[in-house]
Order: sequence, then structure tokens, then C-alpha cells
Amino acid sequence: MTAEKELVRLSPSVAKAMLARNPKHGWLRHRLLGNVQKTATSAMIDGKIYEALVTGDTDGRLVIVDAANYQTNKAKEARDKAEKEDKLPILAAKLDGYNHNAMLFIEQLERRGIHFDGILQKRFEWNHNGVPCSGVTDHINPKTGQIDEIKVTSDASESAIVMMMANHYYAMQGESYREAFAEEYPDMAGRQKVRFIFLEPDPIPQVQIVEPAGSMRQLGQMQWDRACAMWGECLKNNDWPGYPEQVLSVEAPAWRLSSEEQLKWETEMSNLEGS
Repeated sequence: MTAEKELVRLSPSVAKAMLARNPKHGWLRHRLLGNVQKTATSAMIDGKIYEALVTGDTDGRLVIVDAANYQTNKAKEARDKAEKEDKLPILAAKLDGYNHNAMLFIEQLERRGIHFDGILQKRFEWNHNGVPCSGVTDHINPKTGQIDEIKVTSDASESAIVMMMANHYYAMQGESYREAFAEEYPDMAGRQKVRFIFLEPDPIPQVQIVEPAGSMRQLGQMQWDRACAMWGECLKNNDWPGYPEQVLSVEAPAWRLSSEEQLKWETEMSNLEGS
């Protein structure tokens, strides 16, 4: 008896690569297709470390590298070994700083009544209009319908978050998980809530809690629908288009032209006042 072939499912991260670039990038990112993974940056590693410390999901995941930096071969080997085992390497010299910031994050979350007492790193598998999908949430509580996503950022201001929700496709991620939750827990359909927890470590640890509202949810759903339709078409035809071969003709955004006109007017007025 042969093993059942694993479905090529669309995840929010692959959908992001596809919408931000093109289907070829989605193909490259998928582990069953191109399997070309992004190189982990220090910011990405920090994010995973803080997420683990704040949620308490540290059992067997953290590996302390006894070094001040990764300049020695021994330290590099220890880091690479941990990453291959899907663990999180932490330089011993930075451990106290991570723990201190995580403690301050936890205190702020507890004051807001936020606790991670549900299921951590829950994997969902579902279908969207016949398109196989999957995703892993940071935390869910099936009893309350709560879905939590943790994001570590250098800027947790409202304006920065609005840009990230739209341009980093966080809104899309939220709607995809809302859909997955409803299929897994049908009794909670319509009562599930998505909450983004933004952690800003520097210069002092601060927390910003965000719940996508009507228009942001609408944007996320539109993005998710478009990604699923695109993925389904690519799967059906086994064709993953890259950038077009024809020359791209580009126009300036309307807001940039308006801004330039405003600056031109201000310069002219300043020159008149100075004459």
C-alpha cells in the first residue's frame, strides 16, 4: 500500500510571497515545491525568541550558545546545529537582556488580562473554495474563540501598524486563521476573534494590542481570496509565472504627485515672502 501523497497547501506566508512578488516566489517558498527558505535575519530570530519567552513555549526549544557573538567557528557550529534541529539559539551574553525584556512584556500583557493558557503553535489544515490551505497560529483558545498572533517590531505606533497590517499582509493572515478556526471549531463560527500583539523591545519594552476592524478585515479577506484563487489556478495548470517578459511602464502614485505639488507650492510661497 503506497503512502498518500501530501497535499500542496497554501499557507499565509507563501500567500504573502506570491501577492507581494509573483506565483514563482510562492513556488520557491513552499517546502514541497522549490523549498528555498528565507535566510533568518537577526530580527526574525529575535521575534521567535521573544514569542517563545512571552508565551512560555520554551520547553526544549531554547539553546544557549556560550559565546558573546558568532564570530568563532565553535559558536557558528552551535548556532547552525540548533537551527537545523528547529530550535532557537541564544547567545549567553544576550540571555539576560532577552529575559528582562520578556518579563516586562509579560507584566504589560497581564495588566491587560492577556494570558496564553490555550493551545500554542496550533496547526490548521482546511480548504478555501476547494484550495487546500494550512497555517500555524501562535496561540488559540477554542473555548473563547481567541486567536493570537505575536509580532516583534521596531515601531509599534498606530501608523506603522496600519502599514504592516496592509503591506505585510497581517490582515490577510488574520482572516485566513479566522476561516481555519471556524472550520476546525464550527460551534465557535462567528465568535472567533483575532488579536495581534505587537512587541517593541527598544528603547524600552512596550506592547500594543490590535484587533483588525471592518475595513482592515475586508482588505485581508480580499487578499486571501485573491491568493487562494491564484494558488488554485497555478496548481491546476502546474504553472507558476514569474515577472512578465514585456517592458513594464510605470506611473507615479497619485499621492506622491500631490505631495510634490504641495512642496512646490510651499517653496514658491517661501520665496515670495523672502523677496
